[in-house]
Amino acid sequence: MNYEKFFLLIFFIVAHFSIAAHAQVKWYKIEEAEQVAAQSGKKIMVKVYANWCGWCKEMDKSTFPNAHVAKILNESYIPVQFNSEQLGDVTWGGTTYKVVRPKNSGRYHSLAAKWLNGNLSFPTIVILDEKGKVIQAIGGYRRAAEFEKIIAYFATDSHKTTNWAVFEKSYKRK
Repeated sequence: MNYEKFFLLIFFIVAHFSIAAHAQVKWYKIEEAEQVAAQSGKKIMVKVYANWCGWCKEMDKSTFPNAHVAKILNESYIPVQFNSEQLGDVTWGGTTYKVVRPKNSGRYHSLAAKWLNGNLSFPTIVILDEKGKVIQAIGGYRRAAEFEKIIAYFATDSHKTTNWAVFEKSYKRK
């Protein structure tokens, strides 16, 4: 009987950590993000990516499944993935943005160019306020531990009162 309880306990512990280790971010569609953010008062976190971007795929595999990252994103943000080369029109802030096709290169979406100030490098994380206005665009691959600090910094509004270096040094997971 004691062996059954022991194995049952081990099973639940392993199951708990397996689920926590592979947490899922609840991604929203770009078309619904503005309205949900306005209703919830949450900021929007946009992962701007391109299909060919290897570092974007690496973040999908190693950063976003992290339990701590997923928890902060799901609780404090409206998370969105935005393909910088998508074809459809997108209306954001009352303006319709379209795909741009330069003569001598591929295509890009004009909304991505707006958010990234024309610097189309990927991945880029864009933090928007609850009204859809850009707070910060952060380019480049980020490991889970670093990304957790970044999203916590903006989620807690620490960016309004605290220097990043001070926040990063003093950050403690809640």
